[in-house]
Amino acid sequence: MLNKSLFLNVLIAFLLFVVSCSNPASDQNKTAVIENESKELASWLEKNGNYIASAEVPAVISAGELYSLLGNNILLIDLRDAEQYAAGYIDGAINLGTDKVIDFFMQRIDPASFEKIIFVDNRGQLSAYVTSVMRMIGYNNVFSLRFGMSSWNAGFAAAGWDKVIGNELTDKLDYESHAKNPKGNVWPKLSTGASRASSIALLRAQQLLSKDAPAFLMDYKDLMKNPSAYYIINYWPEEQYLKAGHLPGAIQYTPKVSLQSNEDLLTLPVDKPIVVYCYTGQHAANVTAWLRMLGYDAHSLIYGSNAFMHQVLTGPAFAPSHYWGDAHKHNFPLSNSAAPAAATNTTENKAAKGGC
Repeated sequence: MLNKSLFLNVLIAFLLFVVSCSNPASDQNKTAVIENESKELASWLEKNGNYIASAEVPAVISAGELYSLLGNNILLIDLRDAEQYAAGYIDGAINLGTDKVIDFFMQRIDPASFEKIIFVDNRGQLSAYVTSVMRMIGYNNVFSLRFGMSSWNAGFAAAGWDKVIGNELTDKLDYESHAKNPKGNVWPKLSTGASRASSIALLRAQQLLSKDAPAFLMDYKDLMKNPSAYYIINYWPEEQYLKAGHLPGAIQYTPKVSLQSNEDLLTLPVDKPIVVYCYTGQHAANVTAWLRMLGYDAHSLIYGSNAFMHQVLTGPAFAPSHYWGDAHKHNFPLSNSAAPAAATNTTENKAAKGGC
């Protein structure tokens, strides 16, 4: 059985072959046509890592873990805008827009030569979204910084996570179970024109990370203005869904299980926007990327449940990683000099995993 490193190298080599020798755009001129691109893509993704149900999802690393790895064989990519980056960044981090990420990986670096490539943003959700997209096209050594720069330095936390936790809906939570849609055989419509699932994956990844990609984040206040207009997914274990309460009308989907094609994926509507929420929004951002890749109109609630029921999440039924608190805040050093060049490789690091 292939180990992870060999599998990563083989898969990336294949994708590079697809791009260089069979440009996805040229697939449109071929006679072979994939009638159901979404179904074909789902099958390919599930056979090639099945990230949405893997032990690695969500691929996050804590600020403490990252600090211990500084100077090692890692690459830091800061996804914030230039002004935010200039105000302070992690030493060695390069500043890159999401629309530049795929080209950077394929044309400017050898991603497999790094033990870890870590995406950084303000809150941890954009970086989680980008991590999911990149993992789906074969880059299995990418991670996102849990809670973003708010966890790295308390100065960012004061203007970030510290300001957004809230309890507005604590007394409005729903404790009833709501049934999923009947399982059908209706898939979202994708029309890339590609004749290979791998080409569809790459084209979709480029679309999801482009400048013109629609926003994937949603504020819970906007959702609650008309919740019936959305298919709301509570991405928690069922016991927490029932005992701790959930957004009114939210439907429970089990993390790492439900959203596979042989489980409950096809209960999702293709004619109605979907909103996914977890605890902190970081796992949901991964899920949203998965669903958008397949063509669903999916959104992730910004800051997750912490935005509207933070106090509940601090209870014994939840883990410390499920809520924002002082334990996640650090005062690790910042740089604000000229943007550094891409990091070089030095030593080996251990893997990092984490929950929502």
